[in-house]
Amino acid sequence: MKKPKVSIIIPTYNQSVYVCQTIESALAQNYENLEIVLSDDNSKDKTKEISKKYLRDKRFKYFKNKKNLGRVGNYHKALYDYSTGDYALVLDGDDYLIDNDYIKNSIDLILKYNLIAVFAKQNVLLEKDKKIIEDRMNNKLPTILEGNWLFLNYYKGYSIPHLSTIYDRKYAMKIGYYNEDILSSDWESFLRLIQKNKIGFINKSIGIWRKHLNNSSKSKDLYIVFNNIKYVENSYKFALNNKLSSKKILDNWRKNMLRRNFIKNLLKFLIIKDKESHKEFNKMIKKYDKKIYYSILFDPRFMLIKILLFNKLITKIFFKYILKNESFLEDLIIS
Repeated sequence: MKKPKVSIIIPTYNQSVYVCQTIESALAQNYENLEIVLSDDNSKDKTKEISKKYLRDKRFKYFKNKKNLGRVGNYHKALYDYSTGDYALVLDGDDYLIDNDYIKNSIDLILKYNLIAVFAKQNVLLEKDKKIIEDRMNNKLPTILEGNWLFLNYYKGYSIPHLSTIYDRKYAMKIGYYNEDILSSDWESFLRLIQKNKIGFINKSIGIWRKHLNNSSKSKDLYIVFNNIKYVENSYKFALNNKLSSKKILDNWRKNMLRRNFIKNLLKFLIIKDKESHKEFNKMIKKYDKKIYYSILFDPRFMLIKILLFNKLITKIFFKYILKNESFLEDLIIS
């Protein structure tokens, strides 16, 4: 029996320095029914010339957008128009896979347990000093999860690496994957996809997420950063319409997710000593939701964290062993 077709989608824009490593890591996958779809968002560098040598491999396809669509627009175009797989994985043009059996193992899991998606862990490469960090936020997750459980517990510190997520392409398009142009478009999409579905988790780092000054997720535009709360609000509304749980439980989920998002950004501004952004972001929170604003302001845990940030050693220990998100702190320190 022929295995389902998997599309590894490589969206890229002016990443010719990195894209060879990305393409070759995709082509190295030990899976028979595979297509590699490179979606070039009208790059001005040598991406097209570099890609030509891979066209000899029938699995590799190159597409160039007539105009620049932006990061999320390029995701959308590649998934809906360029790809033909039953399942899809999006691997940005500066990231790469390190486990050649990941697609095979994921599809085996999907077929065995009738899953909508599979994800794994990632290593984070801090480009400036070439330091590789493995975040451990998902270490205790089981192999098979109810999507509803992960959704309702997501605010407790779990994180789904985009580069590791293999999902049902047709279902993703049905629910409007990558329709929202925000920083966390992947989370916004995934948190809707998993509702009332089963998902799989492979407890292994299977790829490298490269963090550098050009990452979209490092935007310092306060409006863009604040507008990212749409990943929470959209997922919340989808869950309400989906009757995922009671309104009371979902309202509590929304509150906790927004708090998590706001606190993370406030901590970021404190760590990089950006007092002006910290002040303005607080104003934006207060205007948006006063109850959440005051719950953060007078939260003794948040107050304690702010005090701990004055000690670099304690701060490092806190992010590494308590939050299990060492790369978040290290990335801010070196940027």
